[in-house]
Amino acid sequence: MQRTHTRVIWQKMIGLALLCLWFMPMSANADEAEDPTDAQAIAALLERTIDAVASGDKDTWVDILIEDAVLISFRPKSDSEEGDQEMRVTTAKNYLAALRPRNDTYLEAFTKTPEIQISGNVANAWGEYAFWINDRFSHCGIDNFSLVKNEGRWRIASLTWTVVRENCPVTEISDLKPS
Repeated sequence: MQRTHTRVIWQKMIGLALLCLWFMPMSANADEAEDPTDAQAIAALLERTIDAVASGDKDTWVDILIEDAVLISFRPKSDSEEGDQEMRVTTAKNYLAALRPRNDTYLEAFTKTPEIQISGNVANAWGEYAFWINDRFSHCGIDNFSLVKNEGRWRIASLTWTVVRENCPVTEISDLKPS
């Protein structure tokens, strides 16, 4: 009886060790140092996105979004209690169809260097921003980018952002610091 019990314990330990070895390569990949080229490409993509917001250029948006990208925003509800948020969800196709020339001048700027995390062909970027319309402060918030690398190019799979109108750390364009 003792021998059978010992064998079962050893089988479980060996099984656990094999399981750990099986998953070790996947964990190691997640901890690898990110490729500086990828980080630079992602930083450039984030800047192109900021520029696309300002310009409203449909060709740029088509180039930086994957075809089935999703865009989600959270913003204060206009007709409800303070703090209530409305979620707006749209597809890249609908977003692009709604783009129209505008008379207003938009400026969006990151107020801190965005944080970028990369694992293989998947990345996430998160950054605080401030937004002005015609040089007048509008709101601040965070931009959260879910990114994928396909055929050697980083593109946006989803873009989620918040719209915050109070207690923003940067409200003056002159307060922006170069990143």
